[in-house]
Amino acid sequence: MTGGAMGRSSWRFAGIVMVALVSVAALVGYGVAQGTQVTQAEWAVYMVQGLGLDWNMPPQANANDYVARLIWSTSIEFPATRTLPGSSPSLTFHSDTTPTFIGTDSPTAEALYRLSTVQPGDYNFRVNLAGGTAMFKVGSSVFEITQPEEDFRWVDLNRVNLDPGDHTVSLLLSEGARVESLSIVPPCLRRIEPLEGWQPLEPLTFSELAVTLARALNLEYELPKLGPEIKLRGEEFEKILELPVEDLAEEPTQDPFWLSTGGSIVSARARFTAPEHGLYSIEARYLSSTPVRWISNGCLKVVTCQLSGEQGMHWKRVVTLELEAGEHDLEITLPPKAALDQVIIQRRDPSIHEYLQAVFGEGFRVGPPTQVVRRREAVAAALHLRGRFDGRKKLLCEDSLVALEQAAFLRMAALRNERDQGPDLVDGGITPPINDPGGSGGNLFPKGDPGQDPVASPIVPEPPAGE
Repeated sequence: MTGGAMGRSSWRFAGIVMVALVSVAALVGYGVAQGTQVTQAEWAVYMVQGLGLDWNMPPQANANDYVARLIWSTSIEFPATRTLPGSSPSLTFHSDTTPTFIGTDSPTAEALYRLSTVQPGDYNFRVNLAGGTAMFKVGSSVFEITQPEEDFRWVDLNRVNLDPGDHTVSLLLSEGARVESLSIVPPCLRRIEPLEGWQPLEPLTFSELAVTLARALNLEYELPKLGPEIKLRGEEFEKILELPVEDLAEEPTQDPFWLSTGGSIVSARARFTAPEHGLYSIEARYLSSTPVRWISNGCLKVVTCQLSGEQGMHWKRVVTLELEAGEHDLEITLPPKAALDQVIIQRRDPSIHEYLQAVFGEGFRVGPPTQVVRRREAVAAALHLRGRFDGRKKLLCEDSLVALEQAAFLRMAALRNERDQGPDLVDGGITPPINDPGGSGGNLFPKGDPGQDPVASPIVPEPPAGE
């Protein structure tokens, strides 16, 4: 059965998860026979709990719900009434109405929620709001939401870059504002599933255990190489965007074998051909003291960074992903004073034996590929998964290019206003609206009025003193 075969008839019987939905840690001493076989549906539950993805699960969640968290290809919506302890006592809950919603009779009240992510990326948030304004905060991003209409309407926020791990969502309501539900739309993510897709009622074997663990921990780079490598040199990347960040005297390096940036943020793209369908790793040799962003096929985003103490050119693992035979594109965004030397795309061996070796190297106990996994082994693997995932989170870094790009856009807009409006207006007059960098003439961060669609406006932090 393939990954797209979850809609087949056997899937209809996967609604009952035959395991108590308690924490993975508690399962070690739980009164379930530790030598019994584990189904793939039960392993999906253990993985979700081990990775912390069991936030705001629907009541009486079934196997479909847990598997959906691991492959996460559609939005997750949950009622606003599911707040966390620590939310304001002045919140009012209207659970006996249709729809249910939260509100407040006080000037402000805060509702808290939690979410967890396994893979980094740009996540999109939506709030179903009516009758007022609210402030939405997740990570370092803050948005002011306006929706004055009495009917509930979805307000879309800009995408927010989130690292793997737990995140607190804060929703600050003004008096009169009501929120029915919240929604999280994922970016492009690598699916965590066996090679043949999830078959919930089938017994879990060590082959499925190994593949799902390797994908959850991004271990596929450890698989052996297959065939010749595909090499992209820095000069093969074509610049598609260049944003000056500061007035630097130095120019980009003229070395013909590098893509260099000088005092600008540079986005560049190159194309390559995969000779056949398969699993491919991408690694790059570059020079940068700050994070570098990669986007493959205009979809999957990855951020790589230098480790503490690293200097000069270094090889970095970018991503391992499945590619179809044919042409693909790879985009890189480099910060100022950075340079790309080359990129290597290498096909990897996705055989079960190699997956077993990869997870064994991470300290997981595995048996023969066709051997059925017992409950004690599944619980031990889920507990070890939690520890390994927590350890790997520390090696990741934030997409700091977002702040640099925003500052560059604002700087370009200010320079354009100074050029178009003249120094008198810039120095002492009323500053005109900031236009978007694309030149459409609209405000960069527009706010709506009661006659327009609801909007969410980013709250732009003040620049540090001296800048």
